[in-house]
Amino acid sequence: MSLESTLKTYGQIGVKVLRDAVAPLTANGKTLLSIRFESDLLSLRFYGRQFFELLEKGRRPTTKKPSPEMIANLTEYAEARGMENPKSAAWAIAKTLNKEGDKTFRAGGRVVYSGVMDTFAQDLKKSLAEDFKKTITLELKKTFK
Repeated sequence: MSLESTLKTYGQIGVKVLRDAVAPLTANGKTLLSIRFESDLLSLRFYGRQFFELLEKGRRPTTKKPSPEMIANLTEYAEARGMENPKSAAWAIAKTLNKEGDKTFRAGGRVVYSGVMDTFAQDLKKSLAEDFKKTITLELKKTFK
């Protein structure tokens, strides 16, 4: 396997691993669908929604007023959770979040995806080292024929 194909394969695996780790915490699936990867010959990067890392760290309190985007996201969350009057629920949730932060933040965070990504990174390193060794060996054999 080439280094490029190894990175592509691991990118696909990484997206699945992240989606599996995050699935229990998503209300509407948008966070799951936002997870993607990009790779080139030298790197592999994963991306997710703007507030993806809040799944582990939580949201801290703030003095800012809730933005229209925040209210829209919380309204969608309230609808997905079947709350009565989602718009009012969104404002109540926003008020609590701004005042106290969320439960995850107050609890000091949690492990959602970092543990599986650490294991994933170790597996990727091992696979890349094996691919590199094979590639170098083949090139040396060609050179010294």
